[in-house]
Amino acid sequence: MIRLIETTQETTAAEAIGQLTPGYRCVGISAGQFSMLDVLDAIIDQVGTGGDVTLASWTIARTEIERVASFIEARRFGSLRLVLDRSFPTRWPQYVAALVEAVGTDVLRVTRTHAKFGLVSVGPWRIAIRASFNLNPSPRCEQFDIDDSPEIYALFDTWVSRLNVVAAPGLTHGGKKAFDALFARGSAWGKSLSRD
Repeated sequence: MIRLIETTQETTAAEAIGQLTPGYRCVGISAGQFSMLDVLDAIIDQVGTGGDVTLASWTIARTEIERVASFIEARRFGSLRLVLDRSFPTRWPQYVAALVEAVGTDVLRVTRTHAKFGLVSVGPWRIAIRASFNLNPSPRCEQFDIDDSPEIYALFDTWVSRLNVVAAPGLTHGGKKAFDALFARGSAWGKSLSRD
């Protein structure tokens, strides 16, 4: 069964998500009152801490860097991978040192990206979050999809794993070269991955 929800401005991420069950699926529209990190936090409250977490976003600001650092300190993540757009270091040079201090260099990758998604793998759960919202809340109409689906999870997980091969760790070694390697003609991404 699919959960369809239009939130009010007061609806929290936890209320929007409701109760997770195996094979959970949700499609929602929000007023931008919660963010990717809010959704991730609410999901971890239900599935448990210590899982493998992946976050992809166009950017990250100081407040979100501090929040990710607090998740790490509280051991809400067992591991973390963070993908940002290659422009992040030049657009926000004042945040680079704080981000590296918070998460380390090894978990960071940059490329040409505007994708916003989160992955959580813990126990039997393989949760994929796709949304228009960033890591921070923004008071405008946003959409989100959440699935407990090994297939959907694997699509995004495999892409990040390939990025980790073609882009060196950190904030300066991705960009166009990594993007071209990922999406070159003849790559796996030029083929349909759908199943009947």
